[in-house]
Amino acid sequence: MIEITLDHRKPRDENRQIAYISVSGVNDNALRFQVGDIPASLTTDQEVQDHLDGREDELHLFCLKKTWIGADPWDFQDPEKSELQNFLDWIDAGHKNKIIVGYEEPKGDEETGEPIYDYEVIENHFYAGTHPLRYPPSDEALSEALGYLDVVDKMNYDELEDYIMNQITTLAKAREYLITLSKAFLAAVKLIDSK
Repeated sequence: MIEITLDHRKPRDENRQIAYISVSGVNDNALRFQVGDIPASLTTDQEVQDHLDGREDELHLFCLKKTWIGADPWDFQDPEKSELQNFLDWIDAGHKNKIIVGYEEPKGDEETGEPIYDYEVIENHFYAGTHPLRYPPSDEALSEALGYLDVVDKMNYDELEDYIMNQITTLAKAREYLITLSKAFLAAVKLIDSK
């Protein structure tokens, strides 16, 4: 059984809103993503939470498909069971993802005559989100970022060029400069996106 937690939400358009959620119970980690089709008519956090709880099977299946990328459980089907239950049964039975690594000349299976391809059997993948989750930046990260961007913004082109040409003299310094700049930019994006 999974647990769905509404972290926060924001309007998407006049008919929909986006819910940022955490889902636990799929694997060892809490999976975080956004659900972008929540009706705008749901005006309280509790109404949105109830709506999400009503979609538990759908969201559970979504998490499984994003965790077991390339999984092929569809031959392991009981028509009397739901798609979610069939997927869970497939995992419980010890099946693993099969990733084809090459198409050599297939050898025939003596019993069925079906071609056999070489493949690599792998364990379940890490969760891969399709919707990057952006939380507002912390006050500390935002303050540091805005301070840094303010310093850069006050430099004219010649000063910035001089700084880059004369202060960033090693690969390590270049990497540190780009990381700092990237963090500042990301904090600004998070601030804008969270509004």
